[in-house]
Amino acid sequence: MIDVKLFIFIIIGFFWGGLTAPVSIRLAGIYGIIDIPDARKIHKGKMPRGAGLGLWAGYLLMAVIMSEEMPELRFIATGGTLIFFCGYLDDMCSLSPFLRLALHMIASSLVVLPLNANIIVSVIAIIWLAGVTSAYNLIDGMNGLCISIFIASSVALFMLGNSYAGIYMGAMALGVLCWNFPAVRCLDIYLPHTFLR
Repeated sequence: MIDVKLFIFIIIGFFWGGLTAPVSIRLAGIYGIIDIPDARKIHKGKMPRGAGLGLWAGYLLMAVIMSEEMPELRFIATGGTLIFFCGYLDDMCSLSPFLRLALHMIASSLVVLPLNANIIVSVIAIIWLAGVTSAYNLIDGMNGLCISIFIASSVALFMLGNSYAGIYMGAMALGVLCWNFPAVRCLDIYLPHTFLR
């Protein structure tokens, strides 16, 4: 039997991502949120940044709607918002790697500490979450790789835990990814890999 709730989450997520991407592209042009090519980048011309704005807003909307059913989403949204702004600032003015790591540790703490796990588990989880987030920062410049891994991980999250949040995020990312094939039209601002944690 078809899970209607799952189908609704997939459709809403896909269309949210697909419809917010062009709005993000337009806003990036208006506010000058543009990536300028350099020696380590593969695009040749100026590229709008900002697809992550729609994904972030979509996640916050889902966290508000589902907070009764999944109260942990509030903590994940708080930590993810801190990482989103950290990444946004890094994209705009290049933060120190140590400052980024410190902010990733704080954000990871916001997610882990409310779980009330023992101290050893909490420390390991905080270090792991901050490390994964920092590692994704290394691959965010590879065309489509980061968001593709995020989609695969979101589907795995759903399959392992039947988390509608995972399938919704994966569907949103797929909606954005459609805007970048066959050619890239917009870069994310750090966001898709922040919620993978």
